[in-house]
Amino acid sequence: MVRVVALVYIFRQIAVLGNFLMFRLLAALVLAQLVVVPLARASCDLSQINKSVARSISGIQFDRVRASPVKGLCEATIDTRVFYVSEDGKYLFAGNLVSLQDGRNLTARATGKLTKRYIAHLDKSNMLIVGPRHPKRTLTVFTDVDCPYCARLHDEVPDLVRHGVRVRYLLYPRTGPGTQSYWRAVAVWCSKDPMKAMGIANRGGSLPMKRCVNPVRANFLLGQKLDISGTPTIFTDDGTRINGYLPAKDLLTELGISDTSVSQN
Repeated sequence: MVRVVALVYIFRQIAVLGNFLMFRLLAALVLAQLVVVPLARASCDLSQINKSVARSISGIQFDRVRASPVKGLCEATIDTRVFYVSEDGKYLFAGNLVSLQDGRNLTARATGKLTKRYIAHLDKSNMLIVGPRHPKRTLTVFTDVDCPYCARLHDEVPDLVRHGVRVRYLLYPRTGPGTQSYWRAVAVWCSKDPMKAMGIANRGGSLPMKRCVNPVRANFLLGQKLDISGTPTIFTDDGTRINGYLPAKDLLTELGISDTSVSQN
């Protein structure tokens, strides 16, 4: 306020002296200061940050950038991954941002929200789905037909279904396209009864190696976006990620479903 009053006084003195050109120049400078400074503080601009980061790390393009709870730090996302970048795009780190006031893991919270939206919009036609039409909860499982822990989970899926849980399988060969596990996943998808075929494959049984139009490669690329390196990888419908096998009883606990409650759907 003192600064503004002083500037107004100076302008009046200059005007009185008749130095009109100097008055206009000073006015322009002050207005530029008042306009530019606030804009500089309102950063976290997606385009500018992407340009700045790309000068140092090629190939990185953030999907979205927004202000984080920390002044001068932006939350930047790629698919379901969360990063933090300075407003000028000169500093970047990946890790957990924790509020020391209440102990909340703000990164995990942001990741969960992103994952929930991402999983909810996956193409159901690329899945093998088992469970009630109106489930209490839904699990999305990236599974490898040659994974022993995936086989253990598959054996317990009927128990999950009895408790009102829908399970959505995405065939995900960890070894990648063109490998034996990949073609066995394709054979499962192309069989007359894919769920039965998956059970056979899980037990190490042989399958007719049929081929057809299938989503296995698309599922593999999707898993890469989600940083899936092991199976089973399980996502709950609230965005929680569970890496690895959990017995049905523990999954029900995670989902908030009583082990004694049986669905009638």
